[in-house]
Amino acid sequence: MLVELVEVKKKNHYGTGAGVQKLEKVFINPEHIVSVRTDDVVTALFREGKLPWSELNHATSFSVVTLSGGSAGTSITVVGAPEIVQKKCFESKRTLLRG
Repeated sequence: MLVELVEVKKKNHYGTGAGVQKLEKVFINPEHIVSVRTDDVVTALFREGKLPWSELNHATSFSVVTLSGGSAGTSITVVGAPEIVQKKCFESKRTLLRG
């Protein structure tokens, strides 16, 4: 079962070193999650008003989710504290009733 999260995407502008962040839906398989930790850098930038997401609550936190992917893992930054991400990924498992 895939779980929908909101990922922080960074697009670099070549030659300037600057990046534009945007929020984008991402669907991940919780069975591939290796770790979830707080992203202090993005959280601090957001709270300082340096990120363009006025639609988010000022108290919003961000997490880094590390996914297994063969010999190399992938890390993505998502909206939500680690506890919220964990709850969304692992406590929402539904079971089918067989009658």
